[in-house]
Amino acid sequence: MGLVLLLIIGVGVGLYIHLYNRIQVLERDLRELRFGSGGRPVPLPGYAQTQPMPNPITSAPLSSATIPPGERLAVAAAEMHRATERRDLEFRFGGKALTIIGAIAVILGVAFFLRYAFDQNLISETVRMVLGIVAGVGLGTLGVWLRAKHSWYGNVLIGGGLGLLYLSLYAGFAFYNVIGFATSFAAMIVVSVIGVGISLRYNTPALTVIAQIGAFLTPLLLNNGENHIHAVFPYLIVVVICLTALSWRRPWQFIQLGNLAGVVIVAASWFIHFYNNSQYTPAIVYITLLFLLFIATSFIRMWRSDKPSDVTNVIGAFLLPLPYFLAGYFMTRAIYPDWRGFFVMALAIVYCLLAAAARASRKPAAMSYQQIMLALSFVFLIIFAPVQLGQSWVGVAWSVEALVLFLLALQFDSRALRVVSMALFQLAMLRLFVWDGLLTGTPVAWLNERTLPFALATIFFVVGFLIARASERLRTERQEWLAYILSINIFLIISYWFSLEIIDFHPTWWLAVLWSVLAAAGVALGIHDSNTPLRAVSYTMFGITGLRLLFSDGRSITNDFTLLANHRVFVFLIAFAAIIYAVHTVRASQVSQGEKSL
Repeated sequence: MGLVLLLIIGVGVGLYIHLYNRIQVLERDLRELRFGSGGRPVPLPGYAQTQPMPNPITSAPLSSATIPPGERLAVAAAEMHRATERRDLEFRFGGKALTIIGAIAVILGVAFFLRYAFDQNLISETVRMVLGIVAGVGLGTLGVWLRAKHSWYGNVLIGGGLGLLYLSLYAGFAFYNVIGFATSFAAMIVVSVIGVGISLRYNTPALTVIAQIGAFLTPLLLNNGENHIHAVFPYLIVVVICLTALSWRRPWQFIQLGNLAGVVIVAASWFIHFYNNSQYTPAIVYITLLFLLFIATSFIRMWRSDKPSDVTNVIGAFLLPLPYFLAGYFMTRAIYPDWRGFFVMALAIVYCLLAAAARASRKPAAMSYQQIMLALSFVFLIIFAPVQLGQSWVGVAWSVEALVLFLLALQFDSRALRVVSMALFQLAMLRLFVWDGLLTGTPVAWLNERTLPFALATIFFVVGFLIARASERLRTERQEWLAYILSINIFLIISYWFSLEIIDFHPTWWLAVLWSVLAAAGVALGIHDSNTPLRAVSYTMFGITGLRLLFSDGRSITNDFTLLANHRVFVFLIAFAAIIYAVHTVRASQVSQGEKSL
């Protein structure tokens, strides 16, 4: 049945192609008879050529009776020409649709024939595989021959031939054991190379997609339950190199994303079926080589690009680190848990160097590429601390990283790095507030597990603030807001740290005393540095202190309460003195400014 179906479909397709060619020839001959080889209407014999009519005196339309016979023939011929063009368009559209349907029918017919032959055991297993290979070669050859006149049909036949070759080789290896692993592996590589070569020869992206899919399906189809790590991963490296070279020969940007997807799928399949701790060294070496290969390809594409932004390259560069990080992290955690953080830090350094190299290249696409690399470096810097350090030291590590990035930003005059460093400073402060302030066990006041992290983080914030305040470059570029933000960070960290100590170990009425003193100090520092945001935060602190005095500390009475000599009087006196000091400092500043203006 399958053979009969195949013969019927083949005869039908052959008749269709023959009739299509005949109709094309007849249509061309008819157009030449009607309009001549130049495309102009040809007058019939017996009618003299008429001269062009001068502009009519009246604008009234002429009746058909007043038009000379020759011109009536020309008008009719033009109308017939337009009708013929419409018919040609409809025929071409229908012809393409029928071509696709016919090609699909051919492939299905071949598939039904092979399935029928396999199920009925009409032919031996070796002959089955050979028939499939012959059918694939025949379809591909027919597609190449027909492509000159029927490109759509030819491309589909070539793609179908490549697919049949892959399926036949897979069946010969996996189902019938006619050929071994090495033979089938090499044969599928040859098929992929042929597909890529044909796509280059005819400049056909669709064939490249088919060859690319077949290339990455090869190690999946040939999975016989044995670990071939030294065959699979070198094969992936070779495939990526070849297809990347092809993408540089043709403007087919989808190839790189297809390479990344194919490598991830094949590598994930290998890890699921074969990976164990004894495979760590070769596995980490192979995936690192693939990672560096993709990184190098991405950077070279950025270097070669003449566009301000290569969207495909940016997407690939952004997606690349995720699978490599997940694989490398979980592999390293199982074997060398103390080295997990260094693995993450190495990734951060690599992407930081790539950002620096992109900035130095000054290429049109360097800006968007640099931003992506900086963002990835920033992400890995954030991940490093919780992966490698204890929970109470994460905020300190982030503050150190932020300070280093800030110094690099000033050194290389990079606004992007400044923004990244400021974001990391804020993240470090948030970490201190939410997690690093918690205590465990039986802590001691002011000398407990949060004292050293808060003290060190405060020191790094203070260093960053002093560097920002002293920087002439920042003042020249009107970037004083960096110093303002850091000064507010320091004020909030100290306020939060000391407040936690009071809440955990001392009476809470000391909070009003602390907040009053800090607010007065903030006003003084804000006036000294002309730091309006810090003064605003300090005034807000004064307001919060006043509300606490009115609604909490001012109403609380302890058992040892005595008239005048009690904590309430003490708190109000300290708050009042702080306010007086702040007002005096503000007035002195105003007087000084007035004298300078005079």
